Amino acid sequence: MLNSQLSFRATLVIVVIAISNLSGCVATAPQTYLPANYAGETAIINDTFVRPRGEALLFGAINIDENETYHIVKSTADASRGNSDLIARSVSRAVPAQRLAVTLIAQRIYAIPIVGMFSDEEVNILYSEVYFSPQPNQVYLVNGRLSGDDSDVWIEDAHGNIVSAPINGDSVEPTRKVRTRVEQFLYLKGGESAASVVNKLGQPERIQKHNKRVIYYEYEGLGRIRFSVEYGKQLFIYNTTPVTINTDDVASVELQLLTSSKNDTRHLAKGYFAQDKLNQKILDVFAKEILRNKSVDERLVTDATAWWCKVLGKSKNPRYRSLLEHVSVHAAAAKLRKYAKLSLEQIPWTDVPQFSM
Repeated sequence: MLNSQLSFRATLVIVVIAISNLSGCVATAPQTYLPANYAGETAIINDTFVRPRGEALLFGAINIDENETYHIVKSTADASRGNSDLIARSVSRAVPAQRLAVTLIAQRIYAIPIVGMFSDEEVNILYSEVYFSPQPNQVYLVNGRLSGDDSDVWIEDAHGNIVSAPINGDSVEPTRKVRTRVEQFLYLKGGESAASVVNKLGQPERIQKHNKRVIYYEYEGLGRIRFSVEYGKQLFIYNTTPVTINTDDVASVELQLLTSSKNDTRHLAKGYFAQDKLNQKILDVFAKEILRNKSVDERLVTDATAWWCKVLGKSKNPRYRSLLEHVSVHAAAAKLRKYAKLSLEQIPWTDVPQFSM
């Protein structure tokens, strides 16, 4: 549901930042929006972002109880000014643990602004006014989506439950799901603070300082989180790299694919290629990925899809002959056609029911 007072097409949003490439995120100095002489309990609101290729989707709190905030859109503009890259910079701020009126923003910005003039996206900026009652010592995220009439922006708790309600809308009883630890890792958002991550996952098994601006948190059985660093210890997620799950749980594998970036998907495909004896239900998940992406001619997607073909070839399961034969002829990318053909050659001729296309 479109939960906004204002929305604009791409042609009205080109004023944002005139720079060339997308980069990662860095942190801002700590922010606080507490009333004067406030001595009560506090919570944290953390802006977030998503970085599809060629653009960034920013979700932030721009006004709290009629006080304008320093938020992710301003921070990104400041970080990117004078740079050749578009740098998504997150913001985290302390707020009083009491009922608040918050204005939220969801905004799409392009690495090359002229691209936005020809975009088919119907909504590139969205505002929503919400009520929100944070609990003491909790970390909350601003999250959302920009997808036509389904666009929305909200505040959620550590388990992804929406905890904000529109000021000019019907009150909705919040869901109360509890995510598993694996789900918590896979649903981590770009721009989340280290405090938010530790709140969800606990302290990491290992912390590796790569240089003055990059730190890695490593969680056994989950994966690695790369943080950008600025102003000392303020850490925000740059990206995550999940480990390859050795499991027969189809839902877990599907969730990995759903939440992974294009680069991480390639990493996952390589990891699953290294495994032996994947069951057919898991192989079917990868076959669906091949079928879904066979018409895409984009380097990272093609690389990942070629690795999924290699996974099927290594399985030697004749169920996938028809799929690989089809991809070897009809895939958009020459590289994918090549690896589909090579994978097909590894599978024996046996009369068995084929994977449904």
